[in-house]
Amino acid sequence: MDKPMKLGVIGAGGMRGLTWISTVKKLSDQFELVGIAEVSEQRRKDAAARFQTPTFATPEEMLQKTQPTMALAAVPPDGNHAFVEICARHKVHVMTEIPIAPTRRIAEYAIHAAKAAGIKYDITENVHQWPNERLKQKIVASGVIGSPQIVHLTYTSGGYHGFNAIRGIIGLDKKAKRALGATGWVKIPFYEDYMQRQLTEQYWARGVIEFEGGVTCFYYMPPLGHESTHWEIECSGGEIVGTQLRVGKNEKTAYDFKEEWTPMKVETPGYHGGILPNHKYGLQLGDKVLDAIRVETPTPIIWKNPFQQYGIGIPNDLDEIARAQMLLDHRAAILEDTPARYGPQNAWADQELVVAVHESARRGTWVDLPLTEDTSVEKDQHEAFKSVYGCAWDDIPGLMKAKLISGGRVRWEVLRDL
Repeated sequence: MDKPMKLGVIGAGGMRGLTWISTVKKLSDQFELVGIAEVSEQRRKDAAARFQTPTFATPEEMLQKTQPTMALAAVPPDGNHAFVEICARHKVHVMTEIPIAPTRRIAEYAIHAAKAAGIKYDITENVHQWPNERLKQKIVASGVIGSPQIVHLTYTSGGYHGFNAIRGIIGLDKKAKRALGATGWVKIPFYEDYMQRQLTEQYWARGVIEFEGGVTCFYYMPPLGHESTHWEIECSGGEIVGTQLRVGKNEKTAYDFKEEWTPMKVETPGYHGGILPNHKYGLQLGDKVLDAIRVETPTPIIWKNPFQQYGIGIPNDLDEIARAQMLLDHRAAILEDTPARYGPQNAWADQELVVAVHESARRGTWVDLPLTEDTSVEKDQHEAFKSVYGCAWDDIPGLMKAKLISGGRVRWEVLRDL
């Protein structure tokens, strides 16, 4: 067996950084956490105490002193391309947060920097790696409900996540051909979102995306309210509605997704005597771990959790299964010198659909895909870097001096979509 790969993490914030670090520590036979770079002095102290790992004030210092094989940038995505360039200068393979970039030009900048340096580069898009999504992918691949034809997608924030989910099911190889969009504003009751923005009106978006193979996606980003994230796949011989499989054309037989659990006491690494994180995934403590998800069709279709032995897959953090899979996929690509399993091209294909829907709404007509020139939506996001951070998007030193805002502020300024 290969020895653990040296890995450094950039960012120790409560939104994503600490969750990634915790997952890396659980995979101790696969990774050696050699350093954590964090601009906040208090966060550095907390991370050092909790994880017993050296911390550094800048990514450059960490990369120089620890010389990891691989780095994970768990930082706000407006800076993704900057951290790719920094890692490229040090010949360190890198993963960045989602989405890859707000625009095609910035995504291509990062892709070129990684390629020129000869490093592996991937994006931590997690939705298509969630357990339920892995089972949906197996169901469609089995042919039990025929081929996908119509997709209904409602995603309340971060449309690229939703497009990633449905592309994972219909096939990442299916290219989008064109998009049509409409957008607008509505008044809403007072609402404070997770970034503590006090909102009294809300942007909405609708779109239609046509894919190769005759697949059409109907997309909706609703105003904030009771509407929740949800998607359905209609196929030639049945459908998947949420977490229910329905087989048949006229008379359908329904099969609910069934979870199987194994009793196991799980604690976050560093829990005893360390600093507990305050993040949306909770404390990562539990008394059972997901074993499998299945549908009891005549020939059962089953997806099994490959990380059960690590205590990965507890009820309040099934996303950790996706995080572990992404880490190991990137490790394998480095060791075997193979293309990334997901990769930056797929990451941009997800975000490109968001851009295309909003651009279509501005133009009032269909937008052909792939995008080959800067759209007005992208140009406005380039300008937003100057108003938000006081520098151009390609001013890497300037961007590193600025305080990157959680959630992707540039996209919010233009698209009102995180």
